[in-house]
Amino acid sequence: TDTLDRLLRQGLGADGSETAVADAKMAARRTFQALRIAVNQELSSLDALLRVIPMSLGPGGRVAIITFHSGEDRRVKKAFQEGHRAGLYSEIARDVVRSRVEETRANRRAQAAKLRWAVKAL
Repeated sequence: TDTLDRLLRQGLGADGSETAVADAKMAARRTFQALRIAVNQELSSLDALLRVIPMSLGPGGRVAIITFHSGEDRRVKKAFQEGHRAGLYSEIARDVVRSRVEETRANRRAQAAKLRWAVKAL
């Protein structure tokens, strides 16, 4: 990981300025996130979960999913909207639920979290 981090910084031309260093850190973070998502097959696992949720819930059952990046959130939002249009869900979250300022201060990672929910039709 150190070698990849160093290569990313060199490739981005991190010249030591505060902005360049911050940009290189963000690029490294996103690169490692993309690798983790690919290696763990996180998006295909999420897609599989979203397909079986309606069959796994009883009438009136509730599901809530927390996402941490836009790729996940887009998939959850789309699946819930399609399920609502198809009559699988009687109710879905109109807006995402975000962490409060206090929680974000206590846990930096909470800033990226988005919660969406749905209720299975009766």
